[in-house]
Amino acid sequence: MIPRVVFGLLSLVIFGGLNIFLYRRMVRDVTQHRLARRLGIATLLGLSLLMPMMRLLGLGALASPEVMATLLGFWGVTIFSLMALLVVEAVRAVQKRVAPQTVVVDPEKRLFLARVTAAGAASVGVGLTGFGAYRAFEKPAVTV
Repeated sequence: MIPRVVFGLLSLVIFGGLNIFLYRRMVRDVTQHRLARRLGIATLLGLSLLMPMMRLLGLGALASPEVMATLLGFWGVTIFSLMALLVVEAVRAVQKRVAPQTVVVDPEKRLFLARVTAAGAASVGVGLTGFGAYRAFEKPAVTV
């Protein structure tokens, strides 16, 4: 029982940190609107915690296949978007080490780059998740 609790808490801490990173890169850095930020927080928290809470309460078997497919699709988009953002962050860290910037960056340019990065990461997440769902639900190809 104790290993399951420790694993659950550790998983919540790791996924919580990753969701904070995702929120910062895809919501906070992109918009200043309070409503958009609150909707971003609510969406990330709600959809990220819904599946573990359903499993914890034993409601996973009662959920319809459509609900489970939607939740799993959201998790797929989240994970692929996180991977894309982590690649961008790694490139950014290497770039800072190789050529430290001494030039003041224009705030409008920074906002544009943040929006392009967020849109690119979301496109990667949606595209790869959509392709995976397509491959999962199509009829299997039988080869001889």
